[in-house]
Amino acid sequence: MHLITYLKDTRHLTLLLKNLRNLPPSTKIFTFDAIGMYTNIITEEGMQNVKEFLNDLEAEQKLPLDFPIEQVLEGLRIFMIKKIIQFGNFFWLQTSGAAMGAPPSCIYARIFFNKAEKKLLQTFLNKLKLLRRFVDNGIVLWVIDHNTPQCAITEPDFKAFKKELNQASTLNWTFSNLETKINFLEVNIELALNNNSINFEFSPYSKELNLHLYILSNSAHPPGVLKDMINGMLHWLLDVLI
Repeated sequence: MHLITYLKDTRHLTLLLKNLRNLPPSTKIFTFDAIGMYTNIITEEGMQNVKEFLNDLEAEQKLPLDFPIEQVLEGLRIFMIKKIIQFGNFFWLQTSGAAMGAPPSCIYARIFFNKAEKKLLQTFLNKLKLLRRFVDNGIVLWVIDHNTPQCAITEPDFKAFKKELNQASTLNWTFSNLETKINFLEVNIELALNNNSINFEFSPYSKELNLHLYILSNSAHPPGVLKDMINGMLHWLLDVLI
């Protein structure tokens, strides 16, 4: 994946954080979330960003030979302006935004904001120790100036980052405060100060509305599915906690 802030899943995130070294004690963490990302992507802007993304990959020789960029773009355009949505007995034609659940919408949304994130990484190079995004949810490690008061949320650069993120496209974003402990995806992340350096502590996280429903033991699913679910969850816990 050639997206600059690409984040695959929780395992990927914890691995990235565990491999970070020599973080200053003033490092904080925060998250940002897009408001209605899929439906608020203007089609023309989205298509232009995808075109630039593919052209950049072609120039860097990171696409297969004879990759049909124009055909892919035309197919994506048709998909984005010819979506039929059913609501009750009514049918609607969606001409802007990405349809929730549609096959190309996830990667389309990821690529859409890649251009803006490249600029953010350049502008705030000295502040950002990590910037990663899982579709519409982002996480940042941010270094606070030593002269900043204890109420770090007032830091001018942090305000500038939030302003630039919200002005970068048609999307609007919400932000958490600069913290030492947050939850993101399926994990709690805490920045622990140890010998004047930052270590990360992880623990599982689930939303309050998570019903924790699982396949019953007498289900008609193949027996291997039941075992694999348990094995998968145990491996996930080990990856996070160790």
